Amino acid sequence: MAVLTYQLFSKTNLIDMEYNVVEVFQKEEDEWRVIHSTWSFIRPMDKKFPDTVV
Repeated sequence: MAVLTYQLFSKTNLIDMEYNVVEVFQKEEDEWRVIHSTWSFIRPMDKKFPDTVV
């Protein structure tokens, strides 16, 4: 079993999306399979913005 977590940043012509992703894999014989996957939006209020001088 393995757990993979990452942030996905998708930029398109229409909209930019950002996700937190968690996927759980299980090895069956010689092949890894996803047995669970969770995707959630990165909310703007949770993002860290650099300090700027105005």
